[in-house]
Amino acid sequence: MAKGDDINMEKTVQEWTDRLVSEQGTAMDREHARQFVSGIYHSAQEDLLNRNAQAEYEREE
Repeated sequence: MAKGDDINMEKTVQEWTDRLVSEQGTAMDREHARQFVSGIYHSAQEDLLNRNAQAEYEREE
């Protein structure tokens, strides 16, 4: 990931963390919510990179 992507990811993680902890009845503290959101974000990024790599590989064949 490029440095600009890190900044955008941090902003996105913070926004979703804020949403998650601001919902009524949430059972998560801010740090747990941030870890949860960050884990989802990283998993999605990895999945996207893998899909792009697979598509590129298939195009080259």
